This record gives sequence, structure tokens and C-alpha cells, in this order.
Amino acid sequence: METCLPVSGLVLAAGRGTRMRTDLPKALVSLGGRPMVLRLLDTLAQAGIQDLTVVVGYAADLVRGALPYGVGAVAQADLGGTAQAVSLTGPVLRSRVAPPSQIVVTTGDTPLLRPESVRRLVETHLASQAACTFLCAVFDEPVPHPRVVRNRARRVTGFVEDTDAPTRQRRRRERLTSHFAFEAEALWSVVDRVPARGPAGERTLNDAVGLLLAAGQRVESVRVDDPRELVGVNTPEDLAWAEGILAEREPSGT
Repeated sequence: METCLPVSGLVLAAGRGTRMRTDLPKALVSLGGRPMVLRLLDTLAQAGIQDLTVVVGYAADLVRGALPYGVGAVAQADLGGTAQAVSLTGPVLRSRVAPPSQIVVTTGDTPLLRPESVRRLVETHLASQAACTFLCAVFDEPVPHPRVVRNRARRVTGFVEDTDAPTRQRRRRERLTSHFAFEAEALWSVVDRVPARGPAGERTLNDAVGLLLAAGQRVESVRVDDPRELVGVNTPEDLAWAEGILAEREPSGT
């Protein structure tokens, strides 16, 4: 295991995963013989993050029962988005004798994420003293992530959804993904102010980062060379594709 990093980890794994066409919660769908959420917890631990909490929702007791000893769980009964999920963990984490000062947030349906990418994320975040640092990648195929907007100095200035992007910005292929490192107090200062959007009224962490940028806070990014490790696994077809990626990485089956 790598040297322990001075951060806490949050894994958002409350979803039912209807598109996976299974009665299991998506977090417990197996990839390479191991539930996806456990693969992600392994990744965070291998990166050096030892303090781990999972946000559970659908079939919460089943997911809780599958978590390793020492991993905490917080329930999200009303699935109102990633910002809402993180907000629910605030009272738990902030009530500790030594509350975490830095928090990594990721999603339980990205089991291809590599430990080295997590470590780069955290090390860049700590070195830059940013309010937030996120993983990004250049995607050749359409993905449901906003495009990263930068100024001439290449600093992050915002994000734009495909539906809102003017023609000049549609050429941008660099995308924000669902993997963040936050300075804890910066996160708590904005997460409860994230507006609800869309028909489902979801509150997302992307908007939390937008609020930090609007307040003049520093936001950094770390680009991952292989965008496949940041892709969410949401359907049986995605699962078969991810099994192929694992076979490339682990030809012996280990």
C-alpha cells in the first residue's frame, strides 16, 4: 500500500441502477468477480486513503452488509443528486473529534478508476492548495459530462453542458468527470447552496464547483490519459465492455 494520504474518501453508491436490469443495487453488481463498489474502495485504499465512507440508498442494508470492516455508511433515502448525497455526510464528518480537512469524492459505478489517478488527484490538490481539484479527460465519443472551459492561461473558469455550448465550445473535448478532491470547509460552504435542476430536481457537485469558481476560489484539474477509467458502468453492455478492459489489465484473472 502507498503511504497514507491525509484525506478522507466518500463513495457515492446510493443508486438503484435500473438500466442494469437487475434487482441488485448497482453498487453490488459484480465486475471481474467483485462488486463494483468494493473494487472502488480497493482503489482508494491502494491509493493511500484509509478513512472511507459510502453513501448508500437503494437496498441500503444489503450494501452496508457488503462493506469491509471500518468503512462507514450514510443513508440517502431521497436520491436528490450528488451534492445532496455529500451534504448528508456533513453532520457525520464534521462531528468528529478531528474532522477531515480534505475530502475525495467519487462514484461507486466507476470501478475502472486506477489508484495512481487517485493519488495524482490528491497530490496535485494538496500541492496547489486549491478549493477543489477534479479528474478530467479528453473523450472522442459523446459522454454525459460537461465540457471544461479554460481561459488563455489554461486556468479552469467553468463548465458547459453540450446543450448549452456555443459552437466554438463544442470543439472542446476535455470533460469534467465525477471524481473530486475538496478542501473540506470550501465544500461545506457551498454544498447546501447548490440549486436543484431538471425535472428530477437533482443537485450536483458540478454546480458546487461552479459556486466555488464564482466565489473566486481556486479550482485545479488533473487530466487522465486513458478516459476509459473514468467512465460510469450503467448497463449490461457497459459491464461487458468493462470486463474486456479488466481482461486487458489483468490477463491472468488476478
